[in-house]
Amino acid sequence: MDSRPDEQERCITMKYSSISIAYHSERKDNNYLVNLIDSPGHVDFSYEIFSALKMVDGALILIDVIEGICSQTESVIRQAWDEKIKCVLVFNKIDKLITTVQLDPQEAYEHLYNLLEKVNALMSSLILRDIEVNQINATNNLNRKKSSSSNNNEGSEINLDNIIEPEENDFYFSPEKGNVIFASALDNWAFTLETFSEKLCSKFKFKKEVLQKVLWGDYYYSPKTKKIYNAPPNERIRPIFVEFVLENIYKMYRMITIEKDFEKIKKIAESLKVTITSKELNQNNLDKQPLIILRTIMRQWLPIPQTVFDVLIDNCPNPIEGFKNKFELLFPHHKFSHNDFVTELKHKITNGIITGESVPTVAYISKMVGIDTKNIQGLEYVDKTITDVKFMAFARVFCGELKKGSELYVINPKHDAKNNNYDIIKFNFNSLYYFMGQYLSLVDVVPVGNIFSVGGLEKNVFKTATISSSFDCPSIIPLSTNKNSNIKVSITTENVKEIPLLIDGLKKLNRSDPAVEYYVQSNGEHILVTSGEVHLQRCMKDLEDYLPKVNISTS
Repeated sequence: MDSRPDEQERCITMKYSSISIAYHSERKDNNYLVNLIDSPGHVDFSYEIFSALKMVDGALILIDVIEGICSQTESVIRQAWDEKIKCVLVFNKIDKLITTVQLDPQEAYEHLYNLLEKVNALMSSLILRDIEVNQINATNNLNRKKSSSSNNNEGSEINLDNIIEPEENDFYFSPEKGNVIFASALDNWAFTLETFSEKLCSKFKFKKEVLQKVLWGDYYYSPKTKKIYNAPPNERIRPIFVEFVLENIYKMYRMITIEKDFEKIKKIAESLKVTITSKELNQNNLDKQPLIILRTIMRQWLPIPQTVFDVLIDNCPNPIEGFKNKFELLFPHHKFSHNDFVTELKHKITNGIITGESVPTVAYISKMVGIDTKNIQGLEYVDKTITDVKFMAFARVFCGELKKGSELYVINPKHDAKNNNYDIIKFNFNSLYYFMGQYLSLVDVVPVGNIFSVGGLEKNVFKTATISSSFDCPSIIPLSTNKNSNIKVSITTENVKEIPLLIDGLKKLNRSDPAVEYYVQSNGEHILVTSGEVHLQRCMKDLEDYLPKVNISTS
């Protein structure tokens, strides 16, 4: 979904974007609406990740198996944990283990196993940290009760081991649990253990559920006895994952990119029930462009969309459970314990009621995004060659629903319903949109749990805001991004008369970008503060879009 020219040039994501996808799961024979947010991985755009985490219930954590686990990956996992996000691990670029690093299947398995252990070690430290904090809080509460009571009976000691082990079982990443995906985005394939357990159960004569539990780890299959062991029967037998998963993938790469045996490939394609035309699969293409043939076969044999969506459906909570998990983060108890609106809303959420006439609408705007008017359905534009940017809200419905024509409150972070009537306006939601990458598609209703957009709020919303049908709804607590703005530049225009236009553009940038700071020094200089060099370059590109005819210079 990288639609910006600078993103495509650098091959990195600079702004998070969203798309709403209707998916039919053949496995569950049900229809789902999946809201995906593609967030950056570059350290300069950490705030984009943190802002996106406020909007979601689940996340795909991508790990480059060549580079391994970097500090940014650890930071994202910690933030996702703190935001109570259910995560799925994705080991990407496995093709590079075959073609670039040239590990054999056994070495590749050991490498993946070690990476998984490192991630789970991080998860273990996060679980232990939270349990210790909770225990300290519980002890403090107990001491306060003892000091106000004449009863001095000692409480029983808590055994941490009895708490940690169940927690680890719930939150560890484990391929047999279905929360780990093995993938090559470049070569268009992905799989889980369930994928191969379905394909291999008839061969092993085991149930799919049983086979899934032994496809990863120290389990070995003996062709002689046709039994599975937890230790190798002899030196030649390798783990089942190596023998029957990785070896099959390695053979496919070797057969197409090295051996280039046309007849053999044709037979394999037929046995896998892969649809490939003679125009795609022929000796000439095999000699000149073997990777195209490889990707055509792999994306049908091990399709990415089906694998990813099925894993998300199985592992990520629905909007009811997601809102339950995040409720205390959105409305912290220490701040809103005496708020009647929050108390009543929590009661409904606890009972699984997040939609219906009795449920108030609550939505959150995480940021304002600049969208080219050419990409917004229903808007007229005059000149296709000119970039005309309209600021649209990037938001999610947490409970209730939004309908076209609804009149709701837009509540800014400083609003306090009990003490002031400021920082709150009534707004008519005449146009609602779903994000479709760089495009916005008109809709009449936005159900609970969905990402949406609305225009007309650029003058009323500064970075974040809350939408609600109730005046008594407090503002949702914005996510602390822990941003570290470290690059300051003085910015001006070549033509002094265009300074007012520059100020307007900088104010728009400041409103729409959570990590940007803008101020005017006592000497009249306009100072722009960003989180890094790449972030600064992106901000300058945004200013060029906002002010296409203004020549801007920095120092």
